[in-house]
Amino acid sequence: MSDQVRCLACDNVVADHHQAIDCDSCGGWQHRGCETGLSRYKYNKLRSGIITFDFICNRCKFLSSQSSLSLPMPIMESTPMFNSTWMESEDINPAAAHTVADEEFTSTCGESEDITTAAPHTETRDLSNFDVSRPHRSLVADEELSLSDDNLSGADNLPTQSATTFTIVESAAPNVSSFVIDFEAGLWKALRSVFDDPVIYGCAFHFGQALWRKVQELGLQTSYSKRDSVYKLVRKVFALPFLPHDDIKETFDELSCKVGVIGPVREFMDYVDQTWLQSPVWKTENWSVFGRSIRTNNDVEGWHHKLNRRAKKGNLPFYLLISLLYSEANEIPNQVQLVKEGKLKRYQRKQVRKLQGRLMKQWEDYNEKKITTGQLLKKCSGIYAPV
Repeated sequence: MSDQVRCLACDNVVADHHQAIDCDSCGGWQHRGCETGLSRYKYNKLRSGIITFDFICNRCKFLSSQSSLSLPMPIMESTPMFNSTWMESEDINPAAAHTVADEEFTSTCGESEDITTAAPHTETRDLSNFDVSRPHRSLVADEELSLSDDNLSGADNLPTQSATTFTIVESAAPNVSSFVIDFEAGLWKALRSVFDDPVIYGCAFHFGQALWRKVQELGLQTSYSKRDSVYKLVRKVFALPFLPHDDIKETFDELSCKVGVIGPVREFMDYVDQTWLQSPVWKTENWSVFGRSIRTNNDVEGWHHKLNRRAKKGNLPFYLLISLLYSEANEIPNQVQLVKEGKLKRYQRKQVRKLQGRLMKQWEDYNEKKITTGQLLKKCSGIYAPV
């Protein structure tokens, strides 16, 4: 190294034979022994390429903390999103908590492989992974949500952050046509308190997830795994969202009549009736997905993966994160224009397209009165279930 290269900590010369490491932020050098936190053993493994070590010097850490207080946020344009309908996570097989999608967002030019396209001049916000308790996070988080009976049953006192956040969303997207969210009562009430008569759809994947957790809570998973009468009944309850909303209540009552007056199966049916059919927050038309196209969260998870790949490492200093997000935001106008011109289309996996085709075939047969409601439920229960 040149004699001009000096340690960021002690200001002494960093010679070629010295053990030193460069700052990932400013590129300056610092002696290993000058508060880097690196032992000789780790330093040798780092030099050999066996391990990696993200090092930010104290000066850059200080500048980062100061910039987080003074740097203005970049102005980002509000952009139309695809017209999502019902939301089903990770192509039927949900990923484990705190993992990113196994593939990044893929764009194709030419003919679309999606089942349906977005309606012109409309926007749909997918808030199925939205956290109302932290208003400054992105609209879609990368963490698994908790669907307990507590947040399904409702929240009388709405968090003030919810209404505030949705007011910001309304100003950024005044033409939003519908929302796809999970079944958190506070979220539904917040939307209705800010937007005038919003069209809200419940997420079909989270519906099945909530029911499966109830199955586990009641100890029915063993009976379910035996694929006997309990299995067939629960599968049909899982498939209720695939019926027209007007037929759901009557069909459920027919299923419920076949269950005894006591026991875990009766408790399960009572739970479905009280939480989903008699809920004051959502009605069957809110969580029925009859005739709607399957939409997954792979695009969003792929975008998260792309950001992580571009960042190259975790714990980015704030000013580097802002630069990364601003650069990503600058690409949005071009992408929006390509979407409007029909040149940028989303990719849908073959598995999902095949599933969508099978469901559409059953819905067409039902509309043409080739099959009854009971037959439709039985066929859909054989096509789809979260477990």
